[in-house]
Amino acid sequence: MAAQNLQYSLELTPDGTTSAWQNPNTGHSGHSYPTRTMITDDGTPCREFTSNIMVGGEQHRAYGTACRQADGSWKIVNN
Repeated sequence: MAAQNLQYSLELTPDGTTSAWQNPNTGHSGHSYPTRTMITDDGTPCREFTSNIMVGGEQHRAYGTACRQADGSWKIVNN
């Protein structure tokens, strides 16, 4: 669910807008938000992002950059 949420967030939400998720089966939850959008020299859209995941009462935070691939998916290129 975290990966799906990140793909959704990168594709559809403006910078600084949070997209949240929760798994009712496990109780795990989290949110992602893009922090900056840029275009590479070859025209590829890339976005810096932050993700927070709560697992077993512990928060895990990740930062990175993802770029849109030819098939429309987002691939993390730096974390």
